[in-house]
Amino acid sequence: MRRSSLLLPMLLLAPGCSGPEAPVHTLPEAQDCDAARDVCEVSGEGLRVQLHLGPGVKPMRPFPVRVEVADAEQVVIRFEMPGMDMGRNLYRLKPAGAGRWEGRAVLPVCLSGRSDWVAEAEILTRRGRYVARFPFRLQP
Repeated sequence: MRRSSLLLPMLLLAPGCSGPEAPVHTLPEAQDCDAARDVCEVSGEGLRVQLHLGPGVKPMRPFPVRVEVADAEQVVIRFEMPGMDMGRNLYRLKPAGAGRWEGRAVLPVCLSGRSDWVAEAEILTRRGRYVARFPFRLQP
């Protein structure tokens, strides 16, 4: 087999090359809740998502992450600071039974002193892909 014939199967498996992805359904953003201190919940599109971070959500220290959502096939959590490039902070959670997904995360220190973050949970179900956003603050 020639080397060039190996390239085609690899291209067909590359992200975005296998056809259009399912649309992403954005759920309402959590309001008046800090996921680093309380269990926060959002609902929409027939889905209910709960997020809890911590205890001990501090920069440069590992902390637990828990998402509760029924019928999920995969849960990924992404952390971002609005308006600031803090690098790629993406974690794939593991199933922990009964609709629970768990993992651990570590967030960088913001040199400007900011502590406001958003946790974005991306949930893949048989019905589609959903995104839920949860603002929170790191503890000093």
